[in-house]
Amino acid sequence: MDVKGSYEVSGGGTGRKLSPLIIYVLLGLSVLMSFVILGTVVHLITENSMKTTELQDELTELAMNLSHGQPFNKWRRFNHKLYYISSNRHSWNESFKFCASMQSMLVVINSRAEQEFLQRNIKCGHWIGLHDTEVEGVWRWVDGSDYATNFKNWAPGQPNTVGAMGQDCALIVGSGVWYSWHCNFWHYPICEKPED
Repeated sequence: MDVKGSYEVSGGGTGRKLSPLIIYVLLGLSVLMSFVILGTVVHLITENSMKTTELQDELTELAMNLSHGQPFNKWRRFNHKLYYISSNRHSWNESFKFCASMQSMLVVINSRAEQEFLQRNIKCGHWIGLHDTEVEGVWRWVDGSDYATNFKNWAPGQPNTVGAMGQDCALIVGSGVWYSWHCNFWHYPICEKPED
């Protein structure tokens, strides 16, 4: 084999000589193909990573929507009343004003059937129209309904007062039970009004 001028390739009993130019071209093509393959793999990984991130973002948003309940974004009818679950959170007082601005009031839950209707449509904490802001321990519905004889669904140990701020406003959660809660915390109001 001539080291300086060409290389002999043997196979099948006959020898052929390859010039260094052909060898360099073949090596160059191999390196180029390696870069193309590597670039393609990196591109596919990056693209899949971006798609994975987008999917994770969509799943996170979906999970947030599920965990916060699905706002009605329109009035829904049940037992001759209309209900609206806001997609915006407010303090209890702001929720009271929000409902009033829509010619309604924070929901007053009068029966197990109404309770179950609301429970089917929420996944997290929502303000209801029950409070003891005027006299500690004396719970009142916003429409003046008699608390003592009206339907109740407090969680065990509720209502209670914890901390200096007190827990003077009522909240219904996804499981359907009620909690006394700090009125200045932000939750989604549930408004109701009579069916026209």
